[in-house]
Amino acid sequence: SLRGQYEEAARLIRVSRPADARDVCIRILQTFPRHVATYAVLGQALVRLGRRDEAANLFYRVLGADPESAAAHAGLAGIHERRQALDEALWHYQRAYELAPGDVDVREGYRRAVGLRDGAAPERVTLTRAGLARLYLRGGLYTRAVWELRLLLEDRRRLDHHRRRRHLRGHHRRR
Repeated sequence: SLRGQYEEAARLIRVSRPADARDVCIRILQTFPRHVATYAVLGQALVRLGRRDEAANLFYRVLGADPESAAAHAGLAGIHERRQALDEALWHYQRAYELAPGDVDVREGYRRAVGLRDGAAPERVTLTRAGLARLYLRGGLYTRAVWELRLLLEDRRRLDHHRRRRHLRGHHRRR
């Protein structure tokens, strides 16, 4: 089944058999070319095979189809970290951590990247307002989630706030 093959590819990544994982992913994609999650696993396999440019292209494609793919954000964060592009690495680690705060690898990668930027890794990393809002939503605490999201929209430092405002200005001009 698709699920069985996908889980096998993910397992092969975990047990350090990236070439085998790549082969399983290619087999899946021949039959299910729109299975986005498989592209993320294929990207992970390519990273471990040293083919980071190809992996980065796959991760960006995954984010184009699923902007909330924690695996794609984490993969890009790792690639940018290896390239010493810490701003990009931190941005992607932060998005991955917002989406998957329980993922130990994501949390540790984020902590490590903050340490590289600041000179020392913090004891722990904290969730952003967006991450906290997601956590509240998952827990059914909708009033708290709304509160955090409203504060987030008012935060002028947030990059996607500026993108949103630019998009809205451009949208109004086109009318």
